[in-house]
Amino acid sequence: MNKFRCSIYRGGTSKAVCFLESDMPSKDKWTEFLCDVMGGNTKQIDGLGGAASVTSKVAIVNVVNNELLYTFAQVSIDKQIVDFNSNCGNVSSCVGAFAYDLGLIDLNDERVYEKIIIKDECDFANNIICVRILNTNTNKYLKARFKIDSNKNRFDYKGDCKIAGVPNSASEITLSFINPESSINKGLLPTNKVSEIIKTSFKDIEISIVDAGAVLVFMNAKDLLKNSIYDEISSDELAKIEEVRSIASELIGLASKAEATIKNPSIPKACLIDFPQDYTTSSGQKISKYESNISIRMMSMQKPHPSIAVTGTVCISKASEIKDSLVYKFLQNKKEGILIISHPSGLIESKITSNSIGITRTARCIMQGYVFTRNDY
Repeated sequence: MNKFRCSIYRGGTSKAVCFLESDMPSKDKWTEFLCDVMGGNTKQIDGLGGAASVTSKVAIVNVVNNELLYTFAQVSIDKQIVDFNSNCGNVSSCVGAFAYDLGLIDLNDERVYEKIIIKDECDFANNIICVRILNTNTNKYLKARFKIDSNKNRFDYKGDCKIAGVPNSASEITLSFINPESSINKGLLPTNKVSEIIKTSFKDIEISIVDAGAVLVFMNAKDLLKNSIYDEISSDELAKIEEVRSIASELIGLASKAEATIKNPSIPKACLIDFPQDYTTSSGQKISKYESNISIRMMSMQKPHPSIAVTGTVCISKASEIKDSLVYKFLQNKKEGILIISHPSGLIESKITSNSIGITRTARCIMQGYVFTRNDY
């Protein structure tokens, strides 16, 4: 068989091919299958991928015992590798919409209210529903609150909400990541240290490793970059960033420094940080240093992220509350319960509570149909 039902959704600042798990081959074939679906080389001409890490993503959705399950897959654009070790927060924003469009969330089925629908957070009068999703990569729950078109039984993407990194407006989706700490079961601080000094081939530097939503290794941008955090990053600088990320991988026991790039290319995620600054975004928008609390530059699969990972935002938000962490040291004028982060595409805001991180996203269905693979599965 080489014909498989799927949809393509933009979720936040990412784009994903979305599958119902029952429409896919057996799990032992997922890596080969998903590399085939995406195109299998750096340009991904012969598949659905867009030749960038943010467009080479997959959401796999299932319902088991009336619970909505979601597995994220990051497909490499230059290797036959699929990483299932982390969630993607941006793709998470389209999961509820995809599930609803697929008919997996039946508002007339009382069984759905047991685990999927969060009734108290729905606004049925305005066609707003809230669903509970279990991300299987991290075994963590999140909530997605979004708009539906009740007349057509589908997600309603139309709206005036704009997020940095997406050119068009859409309806607002509120994501809440519930108790996001310890996605790899090693606690909020996987090395039990708020910060530490590591030895690299170029110098000793301070890092913080924090796990909330995803594991991030934070580093001072000035320790690795010659120029501004938002200037072009050279291949030599990227190699240094990956060296630090690989050392962090070894420190938390995911993979040795030598094997981290192949075995765990997506986590820990590398994040450069600096004080807020005046800069011009990738789309030409001028941002003042007074508009944010911190400047960041994330990496995605060893390349600079064009905006910011939502799971990265979750982790940065948690790290901002940890006294003496590297993130905490770079904060400026932060209000209690709110964090505003500047990134290459603009600003993102999170709402921090004792047990959740809330972030606003948008999503849109781009295509529903079939993908034809080169090989049979």
